[in-house]
Parts: sequence; structure tokens; C-alpha cells
Amino acid sequence: MDTTPDELRAAAAETLSAVWGVPVRCAIEKTLRERGRSRVWRLAVTGGPVESVILKASVGDEAHPYVIGDPTLEGAFRRLCNEWAGAAMLGPIRMGAIGYAVNLNLGFCLLEDLGDGETLAERLTGDDPAAATSALFAYARSLGDLHAATKGQQSRWISLLAEQGSVASGDGPIATPWRYAALAIPALCGELAIEPPPSLDAELAAIGRALDEPGDHFAFTPSDCCPDNHYLRGERVVFFDCEFAAVRHALLDASYLVAPFPSCWCCAALPDGLPERLLAAYRERFDGGADFDDQLTMALTAWLVSLIIARENTITNWVQTDVPWGLSTVRQRVMALIKHLLARPTLASLAPGLAEVVVELDSHFRARWPDLAPMPMYPAFRRDSQAADTSLGDRG
Repeated sequence: MDTTPDELRAAAAETLSAVWGVPVRCAIEKTLRERGRSRVWRLAVTGGPVESVILKASVGDEAHPYVIGDPTLEGAFRRLCNEWAGAAMLGPIRMGAIGYAVNLNLGFCLLEDLGDGETLAERLTGDDPAAATSALFAYARSLGDLHAATKGQQSRWISLLAEQGSVASGDGPIATPWRYAALAIPALCGELAIEPPPSLDAELAAIGRALDEPGDHFAFTPSDCCPDNHYLRGERVVFFDCEFAAVRHALLDASYLVAPFPSCWCCAALPDGLPERLLAAYRERFDGGADFDDQLTMALTAWLVSLIIARENTITNWVQTDVPWGLSTVRQRVMALIKHLLARPTLASLAPGLAEVVVELDSHFRARWPDLAPMPMYPAFRRDSQAADTSLGDRG
């Protein structure tokens, strides 16, 4: 959008004055983001009930301009509506910012200022293994709290979006990778001359249905659950950045504890045994039911599919050329996800044909990339990963 920061500041003051019923003045105190799909400022507030607010403007770009009512997943309007509805989900349960106001005409919303804070990403890329472990447990338990508090609230989510003229869900290989499994995995097998088992198609279709219709596993998620999209608050976290928020299968988030943050730049390895303890901490707050292991296995499959789909892009065709991405390369991510899937105790019984394919993929890529190093450990655990004392974070 062409609106200037000063015009947005003035509009924010006018909007807040109307919402709070008192004259309000705003001044730009700090620019938090000035590039990308959104612009974010901290505004100092005079005359209102709070001293500062966050102004987040969804600006769009040439490919996805801000157009009111745009239903597309990447549309700037839709991202703004997600952000506003996300605040309505998170704010009342004190797991994110309260939403004060939204201005659809100018494409911005005004949110509670959560202040500055440390993130899990900063801990993981630091040099203190105990601090990183403590942050991981805070994240795992908070994620469980979030899913427990919003379980089964898909109708509320749909209503919140409808109030702004937007719609829920959305498709695409990034938003819903499992829906592409039935095409993506056999296609990769064809490229690599791997003969898919006869049962594979039916198994992938069943996984797709289970992730599309998760029953008791439906819960709200900011969706972009990267380690830098929240702030640590003692033994819990508060989430932000809901541009791609959704109500979907909760274990798509929980699988981030097993295959750490596969959709983010901050993807690396954790010390042996720590993922299992993080899952146990998560389940203290959101049990996930008797079929938890099966459901988690299917969620991990979805993240592998997302990387398989990425090879269709000439820039990220990791089959032909490895691509650096944050802390690890895409090939390292692929091999790590394969490893995590093969380690799942229920894979062979849940989907024997898929298990056979994953074994074949592992063998093929190991032979093809003999010099590929394993995914590196997070920096916080590199100094002495075996001797690092990770017990501090396991106290709930």
C-alpha cells in the first residue's frame, strides 16, 4: 500500500480515539519491521488507557496487493484478518496480544504491546545449553496449553474471520502439504526409479483424510510456529505473528518438537533423548488421546511432503543441488525428517508401504550424497552435546 508511516500513525490515533472514547495522540517510538509482507511499529500513546501499542500494517506487494475481500492465502487482506482473529483467540487466554482495533480500509490492526523479550531462537543459537533447554520446555508446555485452550474451536475461528469478510483454511503446498502427498511421493519415487508398493496410494489417502479431519486434535495455531515468533515469559511463552494462523491438526505443531522447526530457518538437531522429554511435557498439557503416536507419525509425514514439493521449484531443487537454509541445508533437513520418520514406532504398522518407501529414499540418498554431513546441532548444544546438562528444563 502507498500509505506513509505518518498517515498510518495519524489513522491509528483516530481509530483508538473512537474505540476508547477519549482523545488519543500517537507517536512512532520504534520501527520493528520495515520490509517484507508487513510493516510493524511501536506507537507511544498519550491520553489512552495504555502507554504504547503495536501497529501492524499488511502492505502486500505487486503480486499480492492489499485488496479488501481478497480470499487468496497469500493475499494481504487475508493475512490482516488472520492477524486480527488470531489476537481474538490468543489475547483472552493471555497467550498472545490483545487486539484493540482493526482498520480494513487502510490495512492495519492495533495490538497490545508485549514489550521486548527473548525468544527461543536466541536461546538455541546462544551458548548456554541449560538456558536453551529451559526455553524448549517452556515452549513445549505453552504449545500444549494453547492447544488445550482452543481445542475444537474451528467454528469460532470461522466466525471471527467472517466478521471481517474473510474465510478460513486455504490450500497450497505450504499451507496443507499433506493434501499433495498422494501425488508428490509417487512422483519422487518415479524420478528416483523406486517402485512404490501397491498399498502406498491408499495409505497416503488415509493419512490425508486423518490430517484433514483430526477430530479431537483440532486446535488453533499461529501456524508459523518458528522459534522467533514468541517471547519467553519465565516458564511459558506468549505467541505473536498470526498472519497464517489456522485451526488445524494440533500435532502438526507438536511434531516441531521431534523434527525441530522443519518449516523455519531455525532448524537443527537436538541432543538425543531431549525430543521425547519435550513431547512428554507437551502432553502434560494436551494429552492427544490414545492414538497420539499414530497421529504424530502422520503429521511428520506432512512435513516431509512439504520438502518433497519444494524440489519442484528450480531454486530449491535439492535433488539436483543442495540449498542452504538458515542453520542447515535442505538436504540435511530431508535426511533428518527421513530419520525421524523411520524412528517412529508406529510407522510400519500404520503405513507399511510408506515405511518401505522411506527406507528406499534413505538408502538412495545416502548412496547419492555420501559426503553429506548430518544436520548440525543447535549452537547452544554444540560445545559439548553429550555433557550438556539438560536436566534443568525438565522440572515442571
